[in-house]
Amino acid sequence: MQAGFPATGPDNFGTGIVNIDFDQGMGLGSQNYIMFMPDGSSQDTLGNFNSGVIYMSRTGDIYNSRAVSLFGTTGRVRGWRLNSNSGVKTWVQQ
Repeated sequence: MQAGFPATGPDNFGTGIVNIDFDQGMGLGSQNYIMFMPDGSSQDTLGNFNSGVIYMSRTGDIYNSRAVSLFGTTGRVRGWRLNSNSGVKTWVQQ
């Protein structure tokens, strides 16, 4: 992934090390499968709520980076953009 991302990802999901980072807190063997349920939640194939983030970026253009976060319990989706705030890289909700 893109070098130089902040240590904490959008909504505190992931770190930007991998492009698609779901199954937060599930440990090894996570498969990043997402099912959207009739109640609005998103779950993995085992029925666990599945929260995470997808990062999108161009090599060498870190401030054009975007992310989309998903909350498993509600299915809420948020868009993010990476900005520089006084030289500190920060994810800002769009």
